[in-house]
Amino acid sequence: MSPPLAYPAAIKPRRRLHARPFDPTAHSFSTPQAACYLSLSISYLELLRKTGNGPPWAAIGPKVIRYLRDDLDAWLASRKRRNTSAGGEGRENAAAT
Repeated sequence: MSPPLAYPAAIKPRRRLHARPFDPTAHSFSTPQAACYLSLSISYLELLRKTGNGPPWAAIGPKVIRYLRDDLDAWLASRKRRNTSAGGEGRENAAAT
C-alpha cells in the first residue's frame, strides 16, 4: 500500500475563510451561503447583485455583504411561474393584451 499523497509546497489547499458549517436556519447569510440556500452559483448571485435583479442585500462593511433569509424567501417566491411561457416581469399582462 502506498503512502498518502502530500501536497507539494507550491500547491497547498486553500484555507477556508468561514470555517463554520452552513446553517440554513440562520437569520442572515454571506454570499456563498446565500448562493447555497438558493441553489445558485456564487458568481451568478454576484451577477444578479451587480445588475440589480437579485434579492435585496446589505453592505455591512467595505467587503461584507449579507442577505437576510426572509428577503431570500420573498425574492424566490416572487420568481414563481406556472409554466414556461410565463417569463419575466410583465409577461403576465402581455398575454392579456
